[in-house]
Amino acid sequence: MIDILIVDDERKIREGIVNSIDWVKYGINVCGSASSGTEALEMIEQFMPNIVVTDISMDEMDGLELLDIISQTYPYIKVILISGYKDFEYAQKAVTLNAFCYITKPIVAQVLIDKIIEAKNEIDKKMSEVKVNDNIRRKLRENLLVLKDSYFRMLLEGKIRDKNEILNKGSLMEVNLSFSQFLVCIMEYETGVSFKNTNIYDMSFYKAAIMSCAEENIKEVAECYVFNLDNRIGVIACSNEIEKALIKIKLEKTKIWVNDNMGLTITGGIGSICGNIERITLSYRAALDALQHRMILGKNVI
Repeated sequence: MIDILIVDDERKIREGIVNSIDWVKYGINVCGSASSGTEALEMIEQFMPNIVVTDISMDEMDGLELLDIISQTYPYIKVILISGYKDFEYAQKAVTLNAFCYITKPIVAQVLIDKIIEAKNEIDKKMSEVKVNDNIRRKLRENLLVLKDSYFRMLLEGKIRDKNEILNKGSLMEVNLSFSQFLVCIMEYETGVSFKNTNIYDMSFYKAAIMSCAEENIKEVAECYVFNLDNRIGVIACSNEIEKALIKIKLEKTKIWVNDNMGLTITGGIGSICGNIERITLSYRAALDALQHRMILGKNVI
């Protein structure tokens, strides 16, 4: 099941699209309908749909402006544009803004359904590719080792402070923290309405996919450990000389992959670099502070 949002300033058309199609039959949930681009952005923030169907001609914010914002902030959302205009110029602009497709009024229900199903099939295909990845399956098994997650939590919260104890306990779990610099990152991911009804195994799988991607990317520039932190994901990057800018680039790369392949939003906070493992809790607190900036900058940012 995937989520779709309908946007049109004409109530008749909006309600017609919502009510005239048996969406459940096609494995689609209409998570909402909006009468303007501004309202649509608020609903996207709330429901995180996979597909947005929007009219172009609207007051306040037209469909092309809405598409532009979506393509920059939520690049994984597939946008289908509807318009009474048949000008090639509109279709051309839609393509440059990464619209999935452009169809003209009067709306033919079957044409609209066919395009939505086409978009859904692309989304389902990407998710299937993620699910058959052996590296992700391996990461899921590792995540079941809650002892390691507990160790990292105690470390970040300052419940283990003695350096020898930190290194000895880490060694028992094949964790090497004998470096001179450390950096903590925290990631949060947002799911759409349909994801919230997913069983615990699948949710663990999606989280494991994000963790696997983050680990692969960050390991290109530093040793790292990725672990569960309740509903968040924790990362400890270790090196004798950490370059914070490179860590940010790797997290951005992770965010883009998750956006494109899983249809989820990722927000990440990066802490300060600390010079010894006993003070890593300071980096953890700084990462939490950075994460709070999403209240100002919005979601889906590092």
